Amino acid sequence: MEIITIKCVSISPMFIGNANTKNAELRPAAIKASLRFWWRALHPNLSVSELKEQEAAFFGGSYRKTTDGKTTMENVLPCFRIISVSQIKVTPNIPIDPRRGKEKVTTKAIPKDITFKIEIIILKSEEAIKNKIFAIFYLASALGSLGKRARRGAGAWRITDMEYNNKIIGDNINEINTDKTINDAVKKSNTVLPYLVNYGIGDEYETETALRIKIMESAHTAKLKNLNLFNDYLGGANPRLSSPIYVSMIASEGEKVKPIITRLNFKKNSIQTDNILGLELQQDFIKAILNI
Repeated sequence: MEIITIKCVSISPMFIGNANTKNAELRPAAIKASLRFWWRALHPNLSVSELKEQEAAFFGGSYRKTTDGKTTMENVLPCFRIISVSQIKVTPNIPIDPRRGKEKVTTKAIPKDITFKIEIIILKSEEAIKNKIFAIFYLASALGSLGKRARRGAGAWRITDMEYNNKIIGDNINEINTDKTINDAVKKSNTVLPYLVNYGIGDEYETETALRIKIMESAHTAKLKNLNLFNDYLGGANPRLSSPIYVSMIASEGEKVKPIITRLNFKKNSIQTDNILGLELQQDFIKAILNI
């Protein structure tokens, strides 16, 4: 067993808390949930049963196993555990929506430029497993975010330890899923879980606030164009649907940041959505943020 401390810093405000909605708190459960989300998004080639089995083998847990017509529950120990996340005491009130002219609804949040440490214990010390652990942490920090408005630029964070950043995003993806026939497998898959299709990195913005404003304004423009398509293709409240276009940000020089947009494929009611106007709405939203 090996204990490792991963040093991190927030890039944009984290609207994240616990059962007490008046407090902001970064907990191990939130980080682990993000790691699981991106792990699943990188395995579209697996059936649901295979996904549960392999996820349990990595994160720990239980899954149903059928042998000779008999179903049993298999309990598996994880490859690693998150022991702790350093406590963050600075939690001011920050506007959830930074757009100009908007009534400023504020809530407790972890502001940008706050450092924190994630302490993990590695329970399976094989080199290949350790590489997967570091890779999924890096991908969750690069592609994802934590807390409310995570798909609209809030809650971005990065790992500051250089030893964990020695591979580019694509190499880390290949570290997690080594299946060379993944594209063929995906075409045959009936998964209803969102999975990663592609990602892109845009031009620099002067501050994280400027980028969050651009994201929210672009989303509002798309909603005004066609509310029904917006709900289906960019996420909406009625019906409730998380956006398949995940917008986060990565740090650049000084206060500058760059948008990183991940397109997740999805199926609604088990029917593949392929409305051309809906896809065009997605593309217009993405292009506006990437300044294409």
